[in-house]
Amino acid sequence: PYQPPAEYELTVVAEPLDEPHGLILGQRITDNRFLVLLNFKRPQWESPASALENVDGRNVGANATTQHGQLFEKGRPSQIICTVRKNSVRVRCDGREVIHWQGQPSQLSLSDYWSTPHAEALFLGAYNCRYRFSRVTLRPLSGEGKPLRGDSTD
Repeated sequence: PYQPPAEYELTVVAEPLDEPHGLILGQRITDNRFLVLLNFKRPQWESPASALENVDGRNVGANATTQHGQLFEKGRPSQIICTVRKNSVRVRCDGREVIHWQGQPSQLSLSDYWSTPHAEALFLGAYNCRYRFSRVTLRPLSGEGKPLRGDSTD
């Protein structure tokens, strides 16, 4: 586990091994955790949605960052770049901007459902789809990150 610096760029290369569904990139901005949720499907939607979750307590289905459209293709790797600044988050997928949010970090939150042993760490997840990760790198933009050791009380 690693606590990211104040500002960072996370690069992930992920390939859906099944019919593409929600890819989860757990992020952190100041003391707030949130998700970058990409290609999430619901039966009532015509196409998958991508968004930050939660923005002002609202999830992917109902916030200002929600964008609809298929991002991933089974068996094809995609590069996702998340740039987290003190008051903004930008997400690009295969060179195309998918999400651009600006505001106060306190507007972003993480549902209890996604709690992890290290509340300071980033994390990966998925809904109903297996992903192969061929690269996960973090580049500090400002501040210093630190390794987290032991249990969540360290």
